[in-house]
Amino acid sequence: MTYRSNVTERVYVRSLGYRAHRTRQETVYAPSPGEVTLSGAVAFDADANRFLLAYGVNGSFPGGLTQVDVFEHPAQIPPVLGGLGCSSATIAWGGSTLIGDDDCGVELSGLPAGALTTVMVATQPFASLLTGTPMVHPGCWLLVPNTGANSIGTLPIAFGPNVRYQVDLPEWLGPMTLHFQGVHFDAAATEVFTTQRLSVSFVK
Repeated sequence: MTYRSNVTERVYVRSLGYRAHRTRQETVYAPSPGEVTLSGAVAFDADANRFLLAYGVNGSFPGGLTQVDVFEHPAQIPPVLGGLGCSSATIAWGGSTLIGDDDCGVELSGLPAGALTTVMVATQPFASLLTGTPMVHPGCWLLVPNTGANSIGTLPIAFGPNVRYQVDLPEWLGPMTLHFQGVHFDAAATEVFTTQRLSVSFVK
């Protein structure tokens, strides 16, 4: 949204998240003494993935001036896969990584049908070969910490072959990177397998 102050005559743009809370506020135009601004409008330029802000300024130019400025969200960093997975399943991020957006989430695909599945979440990456761990398939790695200060926890149990965990990004979050790793039993529930690590950077 864009608006002007009838006290300072400044023009502002405000970015709102999915709950209508503010994520960013910027001053679009600060007038010189004697200038009067006029309320304008904001439109989304889908081809360039940006917003166009139009408003008027009277006082500096004969007949006034119509100004069009550009507002862009921060550049989103693509999610990154890392480490070695011992599972045929793939882990991916679906949707936006922009704080304030919803309908985003972690997606697991290619799981054995009916496989018991979860996803571990952490604030730091990790790497430990799970050698000799009971019920774990040989060659599997733990790629995010499952205990300690950097471990956030696990997402609810779900069942394959395809699982999606919705992870909304409320406006109060700050920029950060989270790391995810899928863990599942095989179809017969006799061994545990792990996916690669998915690292997702959220921007604001």
